[in-house]
Amino acid sequence: MKKQAIALVALGAAIAGLVSLGAGAALADTTSITGSVTVVPPVAISVSQNLSFGSLTASGTPANVTIAPPTTAATGANVGTRVASTTGVTLIGHTGAVTTPQNCNATSACGAAVLTVTGGAGMTLNTVTITPPANLTSGANTMAFSAVTVSPTGTLTLDGSGNLIVNMGGTLAVAANQAAGAYTGTISVTLDY
Repeated sequence: MKKQAIALVALGAAIAGLVSLGAGAALADTTSITGSVTVVPPVAISVSQNLSFGSLTASGTPANVTIAPPTTAATGANVGTRVASTTGVTLIGHTGAVTTPQNCNATSACGAAVLTVTGGAGMTLNTVTITPPANLTSGANTMAFSAVTVSPTGTLTLDGSGNLIVNMGGTLAVAANQAAGAYTGTISVTLDY
């Protein structure tokens, strides 16, 4: 009987040890996740054609001269239209009234800027920021530049080959008796993607 009692006490102690181990152990389950990343080509911008207002002569009356980009993307020189707000300027190469928009051509030497954007196929550009110069300058003489317009409008999406053509125009304020000269200025274009 003594052997039996000792055996029962030993069995009880072993069960108590197992119960205390089980009570302190936490339950666990495992799974796995997959990490991913898509590397897209960087967006690059190249200028195929600069913005040109062509040639003009001023008078005693101020005028605004506007280059409007084409409504659908176009490449090459002399794209877009040119128009003056008043007859205060003569637009060289413009036939008919200067207040009537006319297509730019080689004779007028005007044209919207043509930008070629390259990147990933189907990539969407978040924003296009254009920072025009305050003025176009020729020596100490200036003309205010403003009202930049871009075509196409809305969401800009690169095609299946990762290309997009963007045209850009703007407005130039010609002062009364504007001094003769070749006026230039730098326009900054930033594409956020």
